[in-house]
Amino acid sequence: MSCLSEETYGVYVDGELPAEEQRRVEAHLIQCQRCRGLILALQDEARLISEALTLTGSAARRVAAPRRRARGLALGLAPTLALGALAVSVAGWLLEQRVPGFSWLDPGNLIGAYEMAFDTLFTLRDTLPVLFDLGVAVGATVAMAAVLTFFVSALLKRMTTGSVAGLLLLLVAGAGSLAPARPAAALDLRWDQERVEVESGVTLDDTLVSSAETFEVNGEVNGDVIVVAERVTIRGRVNGNVFAAAREVLVLGEIDGSLHMVGDRCELEGQVTGNVYSAAEDLEIAREGRVGRDVHLFGEGVHVDGRVGRDLLAGAERVELRGQVDRHVRTYSERVVVHDEARIGGDLAIEVADHGESTVSESATIGGEVTETEITHHHHERGSRWTDGGFYLRAFVLLVSSFLVGLLLHAVVPGLFWGTLETGGDYLRCLGTGFVTVVAVPVLLVLCAITVVGIPIAILGAFAYLTLLFVSNIVVAALVGGAITGAEPEGSHGFGMSLLLGLVLVLVATNLPFVGGVLRLLVALAGSGLVVASAQEAWRARGPRYA
Repeated sequence: MSCLSEETYGVYVDGELPAEEQRRVEAHLIQCQRCRGLILALQDEARLISEALTLTGSAARRVAAPRRRARGLALGLAPTLALGALAVSVAGWLLEQRVPGFSWLDPGNLIGAYEMAFDTLFTLRDTLPVLFDLGVAVGATVAMAAVLTFFVSALLKRMTTGSVAGLLLLLVAGAGSLAPARPAAALDLRWDQERVEVESGVTLDDTLVSSAETFEVNGEVNGDVIVVAERVTIRGRVNGNVFAAAREVLVLGEIDGSLHMVGDRCELEGQVTGNVYSAAEDLEIAREGRVGRDVHLFGEGVHVDGRVGRDLLAGAERVELRGQVDRHVRTYSERVVVHDEARIGGDLAIEVADHGESTVSESATIGGEVTETEITHHHHERGSRWTDGGFYLRAFVLLVSSFLVGLLLHAVVPGLFWGTLETGGDYLRCLGTGFVTVVAVPVLLVLCAITVVGIPIAILGAFAYLTLLFVSNIVVAALVGGAITGAEPEGSHGFGMSLLLGLVLVLVATNLPFVGGVLRLLVALAGSGLVVASAQEAWRARGPRYA
């Protein structure tokens, strides 16, 4: 059989040959090596043309008129701002009027919140352990691969362009590779168990990380303890810090470090050398409890009957003090009671909510001054922050840091600033994507953390989440500034001027009275949506290269 024409092979590569003709071509390719090589060459040519068209389309979108790039933001900002301000005003009015059924809108109302949260978390952990483990493993792999790919790509790109930034990145990477490796800290990981116990008489010379139904330390741990469980009991000694999240946390032994506990009920009857930080529905430092340094307690009910070595800060619906505090006490509550046997070495500062009450016994011993103020929920005086010198200093630091980070991101990841909001629909879709990102990511991080093995990923993810919120302001500022100056996002000088102008405008707008908070939320949502959209476009653009 003679070879077919190159035109026929071109139509074959495009997938437009009739079925009978396609079978004839394939039958010939089986026995003709020269034609197979021609087909491969035509396929490579088609792929290169496709990539060129894709890049050209992306470039065309990027060089769209700068003022059109933010037109959707201008169209959609006013309606969403009005709706947001209306929602905030209605919610505030409902709270002030104490309308029945709307108390859940009050962020200070924590009744049942801890129990509900732990019910949800432990139910998910118990019913979907395999899914969580798979998610953690896949998330860790993808995250590490993405980070490494980003840095390698950035290094190669900067090296090929010969820029100063590339040289600096290369030097940093080289210095890191030459640095001596540090030995990893010893970890004792115990999870997915019904009961985890350090038995009496046993000494564990590792940091203990655990997830279980019941967790007990009856022996000694020379390291930190990180635990998520239904019930946590420490009767022995921990020579390190304790981080505990459980329905019930009971400390009867000694902690030579600081105690961090979150739960439905937390009780301290033992001794803590360092500080105590706790949030729970019911918190108690029993009469036998001893804390060497400061205590910060937040919950529905707080009872302090033991001794605090330095300061006590308590925020709750009810605060009762019968014990001894060597220095100062500050409370934020609806009801405060200082009993006869209470001993305070320094000042007592009481802040009670509207319609709250405080009772300080005349028999209580207080070494300093007693002050009582009422917590009011009215808005700050209009324009007051603009007369505060500290406000301008903080704003200047934020402006400079955002500007420098924006220039660095533009040098390393310029595609981050190519996003467009040309229509109102683009703006609304961007807000939706940002809302899902801003709301879903913290939930995923919490679910990741309760698997315990995913705690490092959750910590890194929290830093990445905060970074996303910071970068979202920079992205929106660059878009707004570019729309005003008409500068293209590719040029360094024009981008810098646009970014600086946009940052100033965003900073002023988000600090305006009444609407500043709503604008701050909209900027975070829109910026997060733009970052996610840029990441998706970059991923799609890279796809054909590895096909």
